[in-house]
Amino acid sequence: MKRMISRLLGTAVCLCCLWSVFPAVTAASGFQVGLDRITVNGTEVEAFSTLTENPVGSEIVQGKAVSFDADLEEIPLEKFDVYGLPDWVHKDATILVPRDWVLKDVKLGANGSVAITFQSNDTTGHYLTFQHTSASFGFSMIKASRLFPKAREDCKKYEFPAETEETLPKYQTQKNFLSDRVIAYKEPHYDVDVCEGVAFYDTNSYPMYWQAEMEVYGNDKALIRPILNRFLAVFQREERIEK
Repeated sequence: MKRMISRLLGTAVCLCCLWSVFPAVTAASGFQVGLDRITVNGTEVEAFSTLTENPVGSEIVQGKAVSFDADLEEIPLEKFDVYGLPDWVHKDATILVPRDWVLKDVKLGANGSVAITFQSNDTTGHYLTFQHTSASFGFSMIKASRLFPKAREDCKKYEFPAETEETLPKYQTQKNFLSDRVIAYKEPHYDVDVCEGVAFYDTNSYPMYWQAEMEVYGNDKALIRPILNRFLAVFQREERIEK
């Protein structure tokens, strides 16, 4: 009950400003709230719903969590919270989040692109982000060009401004292709913290590009793989990150 009250009082989401990479936006507001209990790997847990205004209307949309099975790699389920994302992000998308992290932003671009941010409930600024580019052809190529050579080729073919060797960060992202469409990556420039992510790119799919990224302390690194694999299970269902 205390956890539910703190979330109701302290986690209102302001969507008035988007990341600069997103086009003009439809502003909305939302919050998270305790919901009915579901099961994860057969164990009953409390799940959280994301409640947001409909991006194209005024009614409230509830992202109700659904039961699922996940490979937690021997990490206690108590280390995670469970969230249901709004249907306008993905139907029945239920994800894992580090325990006691809070929903900070739910953002919608005018082209249907989505960005969601969870943040640690402390002063570290650690985060879990998810974004997808909807069916925006050029936007998908541009966003994917940092990680996917194929996206850079597509940008060149269709004359979109790709990230090149000159514009990419000086550090080199460590990439592991899980398939021709999915990359797991690490950012080696981090020192005490760890930053890892997974990304998908295919202009014949919907969404064409999506990315989930997480930053934590090094000693919390074990949480990353089950959380990113859950995004793969929801949005891709074919690949997974192995040890």
